[in-house]
Amino acid sequence: MSLLPIRFPKQKPEGSEPYSQSINWKIVFANQKPKIELNIEDGIKAVELKELKRAAEWYGQEIMRMIVRAQKIADFNKLGPIEEQATTPDLDQLDRLMRYQTSIQRQLSTAIGELLALTKT
Repeated sequence: MSLLPIRFPKQKPEGSEPYSQSINWKIVFANQKPKIELNIEDGIKAVELKELKRAAEWYGQEIMRMIVRAQKIADFNKLGPIEEQATTPDLDQLDRLMRYQTSIQRQLSTAIGELLALTKT
């Protein structure tokens, strides 16, 4: 895997000030060794402190959003077994319901037959 460059979003201009300079980030995967550029100190010194703070706050907010999303996904995944249990009836109850249905169908058929016999006379 290669390093993925990430650019921090630029701040909106205030008045006549130009856009603030963006910060370049690189993601290093666990199986890779980080490659540090020799002029990293110059790059950090070139960025204003308020921009570094803003970047840290922005990434902190993104991390919190990811944590909240992960928690919502975990909560949603917990609902699966509950839903399955709620929609699957107990086999004993299902057997009893089928017997009741058969009994009621027989009674209805008998009642309809008796009504037909009474209406013919």
